[in-house]
This record gives sequence, C-alpha cells and structure tokens, in this order.
Amino acid sequence: MEEIEEEKTCKNSGFAIKQKQKSQQMQLKVLEIKRKIAKEFDNPQKHINEAEESIDKLIRSLESNRVINETWIYIDMDMFYASIEIRENPSLADKPIAVTNGSVLSTANYIARRFGIKSSMPEFKAEKLCPNLLLIPQNLDKYKTESEKVKEIFKEYDNNFEELGLDEAGLCVTSILKRRCSDTDAGRQALASEIRQKIFVRTQLTSSAGIACNKLLAKVCSKVNKPNGQFYLKPESIREFMRTVDINNGPGISRNEAKLLRMLNIHTCGDILKKRLEMYFGLSSNFFIICIKAALGLGPTEHEEARKEKKTLSASRSFEPTDNVTFLENKISELCDQLDLELRRKKLKGKGIEVSLKTFTYECRSRREMTKAHFETGEEINELALTLLRLFYPIEPIRNLMVKLWNLKPCAGKNRKPSKPRKYKSSEFEDLFVNNSMTPSKTYVPVSMAVPIRVHRFQCDQCGKWLTGTQLQMDFHLNVCTGYIKPNKKQRDIYY
Repeated sequence: MEEIEEEKTCKNSGFAIKQKQKSQQMQLKVLEIKRKIAKEFDNPQKHINEAEESIDKLIRSLESNRVINETWIYIDMDMFYASIEIRENPSLADKPIAVTNGSVLSTANYIARRFGIKSSMPEFKAEKLCPNLLLIPQNLDKYKTESEKVKEIFKEYDNNFEELGLDEAGLCVTSILKRRCSDTDAGRQALASEIRQKIFVRTQLTSSAGIACNKLLAKVCSKVNKPNGQFYLKPESIREFMRTVDINNGPGISRNEAKLLRMLNIHTCGDILKKRLEMYFGLSSNFFIICIKAALGLGPTEHEEARKEKKTLSASRSFEPTDNVTFLENKISELCDQLDLELRRKKLKGKGIEVSLKTFTYECRSRREMTKAHFETGEEINELALTLLRLFYPIEPIRNLMVKLWNLKPCAGKNRKPSKPRKYKSSEFEDLFVNNSMTPSKTYVPVSMAVPIRVHRFQCDQCGKWLTGTQLQMDFHLNVCTGYIKPNKKQRDIYY
C-alpha cells in the first residue's frame, strides 16, 4: 500500500531546492572569503602595508589609462512594450497594466510599478500585489517593428551602435560631435535630446538617455532621470557619482557577483574603495580588478569589434517546460538562424559548437564538441546542433535551450561568399566531431520508475490548498501556482 508521509509544503519543489542549494553554496563561499581575510590580517603589519601599496599602485595605473575624450549616449526606451500598448489604446494610460508572455510579466507601466510589480514576476504574484492589474498578451512582432524604427534612427548617429534587446542601445557619438564642432558639455546634451526627440516624433514613444565618456557609465546614467529624461556625467564628477551607485548597478558586475558583495556588507561602489584591503585579501585577483574598475567608473570606450576579435557567439530561448521533441528541434532551428545572421554580419566561421539546456528542475546540462571541419552557414550549424540535442533523448521536460559557437575566426576574404552548405548523413555522425564522443547521453529515468512511488500530504504555500500526491505532482502544482506552467485540461486532471 502506498505510504503517506508527513505533511510537506511546496518548499520541497525542485525549484525551491535548487535555489536553496545555490544559497547554501553562496554562504559557504562567503564564509571561506571571511576566513581568508581574517587569516591575512593575522600577518605582520609589513604584509598589510605592502598590500595597501599594491592596491594604490593598481588604482593609479587604472586612473592613468582613463579615456575621457570619447562620448557615449546610452538610450533606454521607457517601459517599451507597455508604452506601445498604451499608444494604441490611450484609455490604458491611467491604469496599472503589464505585458505578459502568458505566465511571467515582460514589463509593466509606472503606475503598476508603484505596487511593487516588476519584470519577470509571475502573473499570480503581480495580481496579488495589484488586484486591478490589466494583463496584456505580448506581441513580439509588433514590438520588433517599432524597435526597427528606433534602430534606423540610431544608425544616423552611429552605424555600429551596440544594441541590448529591443529597447536599449549604446552609441559612440564622438565622431559626429567633432564633425558638428559641438564636442562640448552643451553639445553632448543637445545631441542626446535630438536623438530622443527623433524617436518620439517617429514612434510617439519616450526614452531616457545617459551621457558619459564610456559605455558602461552611460548605461548607469540612463537610469538616473527615467522616465523621459537624460543625465550627463562630466568626467571630473565620475568618482563622486560612483560613490553612491548601488552595487547591483555597478558597471561590469553581474547579479550573482553583486549578491556575493552584499553578503560581504558591500552595498555601493563607494564601499568597494572603503573596503578595498579586505577585498584584496579575500577575492580572486581578476574579480578584485573588476570591482575596482567599477568603483572608479572605468569601462570600454570603443565598440566591441574594435576592442577584440569575437571568440564566441551564443543564442538562447526560455519557454514553459516541455519534452515535445518537435518543439525543441524547432527552437534549435530558430537559434541557429539567429547565429547564422551574426556569422554573416561579422564574416566569421567556427569549429566548435555547444548545446546547453536547463531542465524543469533548473539543472543545467550541456554537450560541447569540436568539429572536424569549419562551419559558416545556418544549415551546417543546424545539423550539428540537432545532432548534439538528440544525444539527450529520451529527454525530460526542459525550460531553456542555448546554442553556443566557439573557436571562431574570420572568413578568408572580405567579400567571400558562404560556401555551399554541407549536407551531413546519419552515417557520418560518428566522424563529425574531433573526439568521436557521439555516444548517447545517460538515459533519463523518470522518478516514478527509479524509486518506489511515495505519496505526500502537503499544503501549497502559494494557494493554501492541502493536496495528496507524488513529488512530481507537487512540483507540477507549484510550477502552475508560480506561473511557470500553463496547464491544459488533461494536465490539470492528472496533476492539479
């Protein structure tokens, strides 16, 4: 007879367990860093003085290489998706609205944000915070059309602008300012206003801008006077400005790195300089230099292509967990088409490919292989990526796919046409990759087959219901409650 265990909550779900594991790993890392710092301070004063001298020398060296004669303007569209919906339906202007992909919010207008609603928030949680919230299904084709209009304006000022998504971009405008003989404080601010005004005239959408001597600083500045504003950071004010910048917005610092620094009681970029000695002892040399550069407001002043040759390209997609093979292979093809465009634009070819996926329990798995021949067309990339994906079959439900190309090099000749795509045959698969590691990956065994079925009695900490079911049913119920899955009728009958 099936055993009914003690009452459990949805805190035992796969997602919650994964998050708890990450948190525990972070705490252990912080404890190790603190022990390392304490040990270093037990050394003689001479050792500490030498460390301080090394830090001061590093800061002087970084400051001496600061470039302040370039001008970057970073444009960030205001609540882009929501603004487009409000433009087409003005009656929404005074209501709290959010654009959703069916389970998670893409963006929200500023009225909704007053209730604590944010991007990437599950629908059910947003509706609890704001019962009157209007949810609008996202229409990516419509948003891409508007984004193209904005990008056409960017090209008028910087043909090599660096875009981030559909609604953000960094423009290096030094050349146009010099051509106009307006490379002054007033000229830079006037140019940013001109770009924003053009965007509004052409799209009836507002934007915010940051103006600074490098791209990362300009991005930080673009958030200062949102919405529909701009902020100019003079070179002589950089150190003072960075002192109060939140560590989450620190240029070059990732979200996980910011979380680690917060656990070390470092909350602003100013705290980095105050605690630079402790960080010098506790952090890796590379991460320490990244933090010091962030505190000083240092960043790239040239476009990415001009700084270094591109070594990797990647594209990824997230979706509701599924094990539908047709759906997954179609997603792989979409990613390969996107990478094909990038290879052609940058005139590159590659000899390494990786397929990574994230399971419904947030576990990451990947296959990374070196190919025997260079590839440079979308058809070749698609065949290689599908080959690696099929090594995971039979597959458990997954929520994210990524294709990454590496070992890239320029194609011979600037005007060289792509070679005719090579058509691979199934008999060639074993000879496709250098290390011949084309053996099938470990077969996924469902939990119900791997262990005896155990039934739990638990209360959902989201909806408050008491339910009886297996661990799989419990995980599925939580994913529905948190908005990660939108079940069909059959799934509701079985799991929910």
